[in-house]
This record gives sequence, structure tokens and C-alpha cells, in this order.
Amino acid sequence: MVADIRRQQILDAALEVFLRYGYRRTTMEDVARQAGLSRPTLYLSFPGKQAIFCAVVEAGQDRLLGEVQGILQRPLTLRDRLVAVFEAWSVAPFAELSRSPAADELAGDGFAFAGDIFADGLARLVALLADAIADDDALPTPGPSALARARVLVGAARGFKEIARDVEDLRGLLADQITLTVPPRDPR
Repeated sequence: MVADIRRQQILDAALEVFLRYGYRRTTMEDVARQAGLSRPTLYLSFPGKQAIFCAVVEAGQDRLLGEVQGILQRPLTLRDRLVAVFEAWSVAPFAELSRSPAADELAGDGFAFAGDIFADGLARLVALLADAIADDDALPTPGPSALARARVLVGAARGFKEIARDVEDLRGLLADQITLTVPPRDPR
């Protein structure tokens, strides 16, 4: 119990420090100070900065995937659930990151050491979306499979973060892609 509380304290502190300084400029001392711990105590929980970064990414993805699951269970249209999912998965993190002085570094692809964690989170998101899309019986057929539609949505969302001018632009791009991938129901 104490170890879990300490771990969360470290992860919360590390996220704040990474957002403030970026990965390269952040030191174990910075994380320890932000968490209110000594460096030796920090090293008892994590062997180094990469391990902390990976844990921050994994915890963030787990939290977001839990939120996505909750959204997908809401009694809304598929389109409305997808809009809410991408608001939580893409727009909110994009907005938070855009406020960071280290946004350019943190948004880059320089984290190969965490690649498996990012890939796992995306695969889990695709699976959740594919299940929700497959459960919707109003999709036009023939057409792409639910899995193909989910992969298109997630892939597009990743790319949109690269080209979006701001949060509203990202939100609009995502809404358009959702409409293209999962057309609105015909009211007839």
C-alpha cells in the first residue's frame, strides 16, 4: 500500500517535471525533489529516468484506456461515443502537451525505448474501438471491417496531431475523420 502510494507520488511528480523540462533536461534529482523524496529513495523505486518515463507513459495510457472503456459503454450513438473517445485520447493530451515548454521534444519520436509501451496502448485502443464499431449494426455494408475502421481512426488521429494548428483544428479534423470512417445513420 505504501509502495503504491509512493509509486503514484513519483509518477505524478515525474509527469510534471517532464512537461516542464522535457525528457532530456529532466534529472533524477528533479523528479526526487518534485516528489519530496531523496534521490536514493527514488532509486529504490526506479533504476533510472527511462524506467520512470516508461512508467509515466504506461500509467497515462492505462488511465486513458479506462476512460475510453467508460465512454464506449455510454448510451450514445456510435459517432458521439467516438467523438468523446478522441476528445479524451487525443484532444485533451494534445492540449496539455501544447501548454508545455517542452512540447516539441515530448511530441517527437525520440523515445524508441518506450516504443513497445506506445504500441501496446495503441493496439488496445484499436481493439476497444473495433469492438464498439462491430457492435453497431447500422454501418453500411459492404465496407471496411470494424478493425479496419478502428485502425484508420487511430492512425489518422496520430497523424492529425502532427498537422493540427491548435486544439480546435485537431478537434475538427477528428470529427471529420469519424464522419468519413463511420458515417452517420441514414434517418430513413
